[in-house]
Amino acid sequence: MKINFLAKPYTWALDFDRFVKRKLESRDDAALIDYTKQRSASSAHPTYDHYLPLLYVIGASENETPQFLNGSIFAGSISMRCAVIGANRRL
Repeated sequence: MKINFLAKPYTWALDFDRFVKRKLESRDDAALIDYTKQRSASSAHPTYDHYLPLLYVIGASENETPQFLNGSIFAGSISMRCAVIGANRRL
């Protein structure tokens, strides 16, 4: 498969990215854990290896609402969304 670096975001990539963002904002951890029930999950994450680190992060957070940095999608399918959790907490 050849990667098209100039491709516009695919519908399934936008759908899954919005799903993750909404669930992070609402702290619906159960939905994030059960992400395979989301209709676009099999296209966005055919394997779980790149998704699992997100679950570790939400598990380590204290029900904090994330702040989002980059929300772009690269090459049609790669979400570049960055979430910062705990940025306002004092250490």
